[in-house]
Amino acid sequence: GPTEDNIKQLGDKYNARKIAHGLRIPIIPGTRLLKDQKDAIKQARKLGFPIIAKATDAGGGIGNRVFQNEKELQEGFFNLHEQFQSIYFEKYIANAKHIEFQVLGAQGKAVVVGDRDCTSQRLFQKFFEESPTLSVPDEVKTTMERETVRLAEHVGYENAGTAEFLYDVDTKKHYFIEWNPRIQVEHTVTEMRTGLDLIKAQLAIANGDPLPQFTTKNNHVAQLRIYGEDPKQGFAPDSGVIHHLRLPSGVGVRVDPGYEEGDRIPDEYDKTIAKIIVEGENRADMLFKANKALQELEVGGVSTNKEFLLWHVNRPTVINNTTTTTSTGQEWQQYQRTQFRDIQEFLEKGTFEEKPIDRRLVPQKLAVNHVWERRGVTRNAWHEITEFQRKNPDSCKFRFGIYEEQGMRFVLGFFDFSRGGGTLGIEEGYAVRACF
Repeated sequence: GPTEDNIKQLGDKYNARKIAHGLRIPIIPGTRLLKDQKDAIKQARKLGFPIIAKATDAGGGIGNRVFQNEKELQEGFFNLHEQFQSIYFEKYIANAKHIEFQVLGAQGKAVVVGDRDCTSQRLFQKFFEESPTLSVPDEVKTTMERETVRLAEHVGYENAGTAEFLYDVDTKKHYFIEWNPRIQVEHTVTEMRTGLDLIKAQLAIANGDPLPQFTTKNNHVAQLRIYGEDPKQGFAPDSGVIHHLRLPSGVGVRVDPGYEEGDRIPDEYDKTIAKIIVEGENRADMLFKANKALQELEVGGVSTNKEFLLWHVNRPTVINNTTTTTSTGQEWQQYQRTQFRDIQEFLEKGTFEEKPIDRRLVPQKLAVNHVWERRGVTRNAWHEITEFQRKNPDSCKFRFGIYEEQGMRFVLGFFDFSRGGGTLGIEEGYAVRACF
């Protein structure tokens, strides 16, 4: 890894900003470190809303908090400052692209091994990274790459690191935002682009070897992070034993698993079940392979973000490469609202074939979408439903079966009574299929 001095210089976000500013590398307008809430309000008024608060030593989006106005700041700053002592503000850029550059440094020299487009994120958490970056002009990308090398060589950077930038889609300006003095989760994307083993390169540099030689391939690569979480329940983390695991394979597909079948995902630690990396001849081919790989993936025992990722790689803004750092969350909320469909619609189409089921085999942890309330219920929805049905046997009926639409067949479960109804999601469908 990098030297102790490198980490002190660039591992602190605020300090990295100061160094970049001294080299005339553009940074987002911001404040000095904040003393207390009174100082924060004063500095925020001077900077102008909306703003984003950042903790100097927190990574992975932790410590980032957006304040749209002074009322939000007054209500939320105290708790943030209790958790993170060293905080500063930046102007908040909502309509942005997030681009990063993989760096290797050795013996006073630095080289950018590749770029990665990390715009696909939710609440500052990356889940889909791709390369090469096609969403910003080539001349801007070239400038950012040169600034990355200049910053690395200025501090005598050693080993692997990543420089991160935001590109403001509205103003067409770019800004350095932070430096990660370590190898990152998404380093696999660069490895598939160049053929370099970046971990081996780190060890070689630490051994005193010069910078490695590499050739960038004419391909397009993306990484998808498979998390143990439930998108239908606000992406709440899920834990438990993985009783079934089928990972994708094939040409242009690499999988770095974090768990195996039979492993328990604990409550206390990382929920990354696996990283799926796909390589295509071009971006369209990459998205096709990503789609196929996700369809091949099967995880039983815990909820995953598979359904969310399938939605992501098929949504128009991703296909057209026009997504921004905030559009994913906004579009996902809109998509969730469209998924609640009236039960009568299934019945009137005549495409629902009811199947008998042993309800004792149905997992207790099922989530069901309430049509009449337009929301998802708790993970123990099945218990709630069966309890309601026991008390209201004449007015509530739950049915399971096969639903067919546009040539595709789905396992479907729904309950209906005078007040409305609800449907199962994709993961629930897989769980119920074994109970027929």
